[in-house]
Amino acid sequence: MSAAVLSVAACAGLACSSESNQNASAPSPPEGLAVVHTPDDTLAERGRDAFSGYELMQGVLPPLALRNLYISWSDDLGTLYTYYTDADAYWDAFHERYGTVPSPFEDATYPAGFGIADNGELGIDCLLCHAGRFRGETIVGLGNNRLDLRGLVEDLQRLPDAIAALKMRDLPSPYDSLVQAIPDTMVPEPYASIDVPTGAAGINDGFGLGG
Repeated sequence: MSAAVLSVAACAGLACSSESNQNASAPSPPEGLAVVHTPDDTLAERGRDAFSGYELMQGVLPPLALRNLYISWSDDLGTLYTYYTDADAYWDAFHERYGTVPSPFEDATYPAGFGIADNGELGIDCLLCHAGRFRGETIVGLGNNRLDLRGLVEDLQRLPDAIAALKMRDLPSPYDSLVQAIPDTMVPEPYASIDVPTGAAGINDGFGLGG
């Protein structure tokens, strides 16, 4: 037998022996899910602070673009007035339309995954896709299987024209002054001109729009 073959055989034997020793000394896994690692409470708290403080946000949208997005949904004055004056009703409708979920953090203005970045603009982070709803509670890390990111981007693209068309209407008081006070929100790149659908795989085009 050649030296090379002996060397390989010896290494294989050592590997098998080492593996056997490791398996023999490893504790038996508990019943249920496997324990991958012991959670580090300090790191977990740092992660929560990063998300609740919007440290991971890159601001790209004017905040009023998201707050006034209902203007691209309907031209009915009663509906528009309701969403203009009642923020809770608007965000409930926002969740229903786009599949977003309420933020898990106290006193948050926007849905999970949205927040104000250091530059004062609105940004998006991981929780838009990686926070879900279970028994009335938003769970960080639970996948959102209802998110319609494509619908959100399409409505953002329609928003400037919808605002312009609304301002051209001959509206009675108090609608006229309320409408004229709405900023001519311009949607920045890449949202303004991105082709939807992007052609990426996925039921809601998320890989193309999010990447």
